[in-house]
Amino acid sequence: MFTIPMTHYTLLGEVLTPVHIGDGSVITPLEYVVIGDQVIRFRPEVLLQYLPAPEQEKVGEYLDQADIVALRCWFGQQFENTRESDLPPAAIVTRSQATHSIQQLYREKLGDVENQMELQPFIYHPLDGQPYIPGSSLKGALRTAVISQEANRKLRRKSFWQDYEEGFRNDKGSLFSRKTLGCNLQTDPFRALKVSDAILLENSTQYASVYNLGLNREGKLRSDTGGKGIPIQTEVLSPGVVFTASLTVLTALQKLNEASAQEREQRSLAQTVTERDLVNACQEYYSADAIAAEIDRFFKGHSGAEPTMQRILDIAQHQLAENQFLLRLGGYSQFEYKAASAFRVLQDKNHKTPTRDGRSRNLMESIYPLGWVRMTLLAEGETVTINGKTYDALPATLPAYDVRSLKDRQQVFQDLEATKIEVVTAQLEEERRQEEERLATERQAQAEAEWLLAEAAQKQSQMTPLQRSIEELLAANAGQANYVTLLQALHKDQWESEADKRAVAEVIRQQMEEARVWKETTKAKKPEKDKDYQRTLEVLGYFK
Repeated sequence: MFTIPMTHYTLLGEVLTPVHIGDGSVITPLEYVVIGDQVIRFRPEVLLQYLPAPEQEKVGEYLDQADIVALRCWFGQQFENTRESDLPPAAIVTRSQATHSIQQLYREKLGDVENQMELQPFIYHPLDGQPYIPGSSLKGALRTAVISQEANRKLRRKSFWQDYEEGFRNDKGSLFSRKTLGCNLQTDPFRALKVSDAILLENSTQYASVYNLGLNREGKLRSDTGGKGIPIQTEVLSPGVVFTASLTVLTALQKLNEASAQEREQRSLAQTVTERDLVNACQEYYSADAIAAEIDRFFKGHSGAEPTMQRILDIAQHQLAENQFLLRLGGYSQFEYKAASAFRVLQDKNHKTPTRDGRSRNLMESIYPLGWVRMTLLAEGETVTINGKTYDALPATLPAYDVRSLKDRQQVFQDLEATKIEVVTAQLEEERRQEEERLATERQAQAEAEWLLAEAAQKQSQMTPLQRSIEELLAANAGQANYVTLLQALHKDQWESEADKRAVAEVIRQQMEEARVWKETTKAKKPEKDKDYQRTLEVLGYFK
């Protein structure tokens, strides 16, 4: 059996500016409500099933009258007036933070039937309902950087221009990328790279307004007051979120030394793309020069976006280690970061209007450019520290596969995904176990405290008035020896009857004997100086 050698790496990403990766859908106020600072997405059909008959009839009337505003308000009232525990759990889809602009839009436009108030949600995994970054999005951003780097080299060749003129006039990018890499679908070098999905934690996203701002007559980006256009309400990853994905290099698909010559010809790759190639290509594509040029063209003097972009520029210039690079992910992250620079140059030859840099920018809340992420490539056993927290590379435990079997080659990718899911599941299980242990410890401590209180209450109920007064006195003077406290109380005539005094004296005698300070005789030259002896004599006086 031939095996597929694989090298495993971890892609660790730190979100620098908001990132939106959508699933292509939109939701309306008949599928979400804004309560406080939260957007709650729900399944209306599930919620309606649990309603009492009068409420169902009311909803039916709204539907018959096509009263959309009434339906919107009714759903909002259900969430405002009903405790969360009383709502059917299956009705809630997701919860996300809402920025001030989203909260204000919901309050002001809920009653405006002309305003559809559509939101663009982030992509959520169909199995566990958690937000995630598809591995294809990460791999696509890496591929664009590699293609751009290779195309910049080939752009100097006259034959490359001629090929474009002859066959690529209407190319949308796919032919260009294959020509650049010198491959077809079977020999594409990225077949040897597998990037897993990055599962995100709850509370990683927020809904915000994204504005497309164009250049004014002076060639500067419009300010907040210069006309924002129509905002797009979008769910984005919040800055500061950290995620991990696995990158697996199937080295056997790069070099099939064991295969026959015919197999190599049929299945070998056009070229090899290593992990180092990925890092170098991204450092070149998402470079400090490109960021500085974007700042100069669009953000110079823009009070909102320029400070953010200057921070991105500072990271690109001074805060990237050898295994780190920037990526631009998701929607609204600008044309020039989604297409190879050489491809844009070639397209410009057939357009009167240049398309290299675009003519507008997308900004969240008119301040934050979208899509910037700092990536770290970790080999097995390596770590990286982000904001004081240390992250380890993901473990890699995969079996060997028969390289000659199509079934096994497909199984590679399935097992890679399964491994990622197992790792995340194990982490979640460990967190759940620790939480259960903490709760069990708290429950045990609470049970013990309740038992002690019950025992004390029972004991007190069985006490005589004298015993109760002794316990209260000792509790009030816990910092002093009990026999000293009781003897002082006898001096002050705390108890009136002689019988009570003798009973207290007996308690004192027992305590002094236990403390080994009961002395009926003394060898001291000055007996009056022997405190234990004097206290013993005082106690004995109560027995006469």
